[in-house]
Amino acid sequence: MHYHVEHHMFPMVPYYNLPKLHEVLKPQLPTPYGSIWEVYCEMIPALLKQGRPHKADAATGEPVEGPLYFTDKRKDLPPPLPSAGAAQAERDRKAGLTPDEHGWVAACEAGDVPPGEVERFDVGPRTYCVYHAADDGRFYATAGRCTHGAALLADGLVTDNLIECPKHNGCFDFKTGLPKRLPVKTRIATFETRLEGSTVFVKVGDGKHLQVSYDEEGHGDKEAGAKAGEGAPQKKKVDVSW
Repeated sequence: MHYHVEHHMFPMVPYYNLPKLHEVLKPQLPTPYGSIWEVYCEMIPALLKQGRPHKADAATGEPVEGPLYFTDKRKDLPPPLPSAGAAQAERDRKAGLTPDEHGWVAACEAGDVPPGEVERFDVGPRTYCVYHAADDGRFYATAGRCTHGAALLADGLVTDNLIECPKHNGCFDFKTGLPKRLPVKTRIATFETRLEGSTVFVKVGDGKHLQVSYDEEGHGDKEAGAKAGEGAPQKKKVDVSW
């Protein structure tokens, strides 16, 4: 596919505008490989290294040997960010981003997430999302990356109770974690939330086991339809536990 990188960076740009987008992004893109041989010369050794077991320093936890991706050797790419280590952990602790003994963490302020919006927060190396549902005014939380392409969901679009992945446009119900539109097929982790004053807390230590109940517009069976009027939409309770 032509302009594949540009398409995944900006999936909402129509295909007929991708050539113009390419010209804008061209200075920021890495130099193309000269041949398929150049690709294999970097890709095959990298795949072999990725198969090696990861090793970490016992004292600091810093990686000393492990997978090496082929982009690590590209001379025209910016250097990787330095490891966070203890300094980042201390900053997280001071910012309230270290969970307490029960797994709760202060994710954000309620005013930071207007109804119908999503906000990202990080705890150590993990990324999460907080959503402010427009229909019930409650806050919900999920893992921060799509289960299909690992894109950051905080960059996606919230519509009703759905979060749309910005990479391939798949959708999840952020209240239940259920996949609602292909290509996503795997459920996303959901996390319990609570509101104390103006602060939204998320229980990041216990994901994937939240039971959610909420009213969802649906259509009743024939018996219910006969009682409430033919074809009338019914309220049904959705209980999810996994």
